[in-house]
Amino acid sequence: MDASSGFRRRFALVVGLLALGAPLAVATELRVPKDFATIQAALDAAISGNSIRIAAGTYDEVLTVTGKSDVTMFGVGTVVIDGGTAVGATLTIESCDGFTLKNVRVRRGDIGVHTKLSSGIALLGVRATKCVQTGLFVASGERARIESCIVEGGLHEAIRSAVEYTTISKCVVPKSGGGGIVLLGGLSYCGSNTVSKTGADGITASGGRIVLEKNVVKNAGGRGVFVASASEVVVRANKIQGAATTGLACDANGVVVDGNSVVGSGARGIDVEGASIKLVANTIRSSGSEGLFVGSASTDVVVLANKVRQSQAVGFVIGGDQVVLAENVSKNNQGGLTLSATDVDQFANQFQS
Repeated sequence: MDASSGFRRRFALVVGLLALGAPLAVATELRVPKDFATIQAALDAAISGNSIRIAAGTYDEVLTVTGKSDVTMFGVGTVVIDGGTAVGATLTIESCDGFTLKNVRVRRGDIGVHTKLSSGIALLGVRATKCVQTGLFVASGERARIESCIVEGGLHEAIRSAVEYTTISKCVVPKSGGGGIVLLGGLSYCGSNTVSKTGADGITASGGRIVLEKNVVKNAGGRGVFVASASEVVVRANKIQGAATTGLACDANGVVVDGNSVVGSGARGIDVEGASIKLVANTIRSSGSEGLFVGSASTDVVVLANKVRQSQAVGFVIGGDQVVLAENVSKNNQGGLTLSATDVDQFANQFQS
């Protein structure tokens, strides 16, 4: 068979497939700057299932993604998107379903990445710096995943999510003029993050069914961890050091505070108030005032196997009603226990000054 005969056969096959309505393969990877001169042009051209591959370099662009589904944008090498002095966000993602941003650095603008009315958003390995207000802001929608990001906060928080089903994990906040991480949507998870040198609270959470675990919070300008207006919250195995005020504060119902380490808080180590609270196996050391404080409006409280040492006030201050106080240790504090609670069942405690 000669070359011309082979070509005719292949041509006839293509024509036949087209006649039957069979689609031709379409490129799924859009390359910047090889195929598109700008990132925005690639975003505008992207359809469902496409990925946008960005070559290393600095791109002076303010980007908007609207109405896309199942699109991934990723950097190869060091990719910097610089929003300059833009009012608003360097990258806005709006009304999207399934958009992934990966291995990209976002710089300046009021907000680094701002998502609105979107679901299934994934921010993976994103670095946001020099933003005026907030680094990463998930404002509305549902289902967001923020993982392995390095984010500096400006005047406000470094990372803020207000949507349900949010996961924030393995992120680093090296500094922030405001708070570190703010999680306002229920049914969410915040774990294995490191937050340092914030101007306000390190981690703040509210909503229902939230888990905060294995986070490290250092030198928060306010509280280390603050849980407010929440229910069914687990605060487990966090390490909180050097908070300017209270190390760990909870004003919520149905909270489990378990296995946390709180060291060097400027005020109380742990301060809780609410109904159905369990404080179990926490270690508190060198607090500026009381070590572990349960507020007078609390009910149905279990305080079990906690250790408080070297506080500048009383180790344990327990108020409320229906309290179980067992196997706790207070040593080298300015008093072992102040008890004002009613209906108390206590045993096997060691309360020493």
